[in-house]
Amino acid sequence: MTASQLKTIGHKVRSLRNKLHMCPLVLAERCLVDGFDLSEELVCDIENSDATISLSGARVLAKHLGVHCLAILDPPPEQRVGMRIAELRLRKKWSQKDLAAKMNRTQGQISNWELGKKMPTVEVARALGEAFGVKPVTFIPI
Repeated sequence: MTASQLKTIGHKVRSLRNKLHMCPLVLAERCLVDGFDLSEELVCDIENSDATISLSGARVLAKHLGVHCLAILDPPPEQRVGMRIAELRLRKKWSQKDLAAKMNRTQGQISNWELGKKMPTVEVARALGEAFGVKPVTFIPI
């Protein structure tokens, strides 16, 4: 993650938290309930661009800030597609192995798409759309 990206993430987190009139300690405590070990100090470090945050951490933070994690992170298109796949899969409470079985693919392929290591082909986008009940364009990078 570049210094510019860290600064942008920190600014977004601070701005969203302030809109909710929430202090860093309250945000940290709410995230802790979801199993994300976050201290008041770490919230401040993230906001000051002195600390990085994982994707799972960004999801928990976003939840408690009332936004989608993409409102905090600004990942490249291939990672956005992977995040969409993971989000839809988790909403259905499917494991990567479950989704792979439904699509006649491997768990490794699902993992590669979710991590943004590989991009789904048009054929795969159609199969993902069918599996999740959404339009295939959902899985095309924009």
